[in-house]
Amino acid sequence: MLSARVDAAADDYQPRTGDAWIDRALRDIDDYAARYPDSFVDEVSRYLGVSRGYAQALLAQPGWRAGDVHFACALAKASAHSCREVVQARAKDYEAGWRDVAKALDVRPGFGEYKRVREAIRASYAHWARPLPEE
Repeated sequence: MLSARVDAAADDYQPRTGDAWIDRALRDIDDYAARYPDSFVDEVSRYLGVSRGYAQALLAQPGWRAGDVHFACALAKASAHSCREVVQARAKDYEAGWRDVAKALDVRPGFGEYKRVREAIRASYAHWARPLPEE
C-alpha cells in the first residue's frame, strides 16, 4: 500500500521545510519507507513518540508522505507541541510547505528546533544503518 503511493509521486515530493538538507533527507526517508514500511513506522513510533496506529493512519491520509510524518513528529518532539498539534497546523493549510507550518507554530528554520529535527533525522539514519544525504 505505502510503496505504490510513494513510488507514484516520488519525483514530485517537495517538503519545503526551508532547509535544503532536511528536504533531501525527507525525500530519501520517503524512498526508504517505500521499501521498509514496517521499519519506518517502528522508528517513528519508538523514537518520535507517536503510536504505530497514529503513524499508520497518517500514512493512509491523502497527501501525507512518510517524509511528512517523520518531519511532523520530529518537529513536535523538538518543540513544545504534540505531533497531533503539528498535524492539525498542517491541515489548516495543506498547500503550504512545512516552513509555513513551522512558522505558524512559532518555529523558525535554522534555529534550535530545526537543529533538533536534524538530530532526529541523523538518529533515524543511524538506526537504519543508512548513509546520510550530503550536507
